[in-house]
Amino acid sequence: MTPFKYIFAFLSLALIALATPIAEKAEVLSDLQSDGYNTTLSSLAPRNKDGVHCCKDNGRGWKYAPVKNFDRARNDLFFTPNLKIKIGPRGCGATFGGCDAGTVVEICNDNNYAISPDAKYLYSYTVDIVRQCTMTIGGVPQVCGQNFDTDKYNIIMRGC
Repeated sequence: MTPFKYIFAFLSLALIALATPIAEKAEVLSDLQSDGYNTTLSSLAPRNKDGVHCCKDNGRGWKYAPVKNFDRARNDLFFTPNLKIKIGPRGCGATFGGCDAGTVVEICNDNNYAISPDAKYLYSYTVDIVRQCTMTIGGVPQVCGQNFDTDKYNIIMRGC
């Protein structure tokens, strides 16, 4: 192969790479960039998720709360080593935040048996809720929503 063919082949590949929409992928993971686990969460995300419902649409009267007030609860889910979560049958057995900052993250089980979902996977549900349900109220980004799993459990983020 002549040097010109090598150069042409390289430039062709470079043009193809430039045409790939990298920005769209980065935007999807924007909430995860600071935690350093993008690959892990993005590979888990599509597993069994069944839909996010924002509080403004669910008719339950749950309160919106500032997104930053959920940080401690979300960080507990993501960063606590070997976190074991067990939720008994037919109830909301695990809560994070406990209304300390006026917010709570609840994990609810609709099954007739106990479940133990992965904490980091549950964190990814909060990412979805923040991404889809955040609205600016009084100049402050606030969130309230519920994310369902096909395995009959769900995550709720709401104000207290």
